[in-house]
Amino acid sequence: MDTKKVKREECLYQSCYCEENVYKLCEQMMSDGWKKGEVFAIVVSNPNKTVPLWKQRSGEVVVWDYHVFVIAVPSTPHNGGEEERHGERDEESEKEKRGEKAAFVYDLDTTLPFPCPFSMYFESGIRHNATLRPHYWRYFRVVEATEYLRTFSSTREHMLDEHGDYLQPPPPWGCIRGEDASKCGQVHKHACL
Repeated sequence: MDTKKVKREECLYQSCYCEENVYKLCEQMMSDGWKKGEVFAIVVSNPNKTVPLWKQRSGEVVVWDYHVFVIAVPSTPHNGGEEERHGERDEESEKEKRGEKAAFVYDLDTTLPFPCPFSMYFESGIRHNATLRPHYWRYFRVVEATEYLRTFSSTREHMLDEHGDYLQPPPPWGCIRGEDASKCGQVHKHACL
């Protein structure tokens, strides 16, 4: 089995719970043999809770309060995924030939390939802050996967309305609490940039 391959259809996923989807994806990747320092949870936010992202399943442009995805930088050459079928490997392949490590984005909410070469994801899905009004400028917190697994927790309170009903259906798994999470709801700690 190629431990570096992660297929979208094999990932646990619940719409509108990107932080929990990333937790489950980090769990899967680490148990599949990825090494510490190869996998990172990326938390995107800003003080206004207005984070525009393009090429999302929910729409061509979506403004989230925050978003979380994975970046992987394999220590060995990456072997395939959707991006090979779409012919988007050229730049990343050239980096590998030069001995540079290629980075790939694993975003379960994007319509871009999965995994997606970082350069393609940045240009098509994130875009430069300079093209946006300052109100929409995004900030990025990079959390190494083992730290994310250890410190993340979610009570899902942010997904409840004033009556205690879910705004969106919750994931089928229970609430998550990493072994070193000091309190519940730690995604907001990571999203405070």
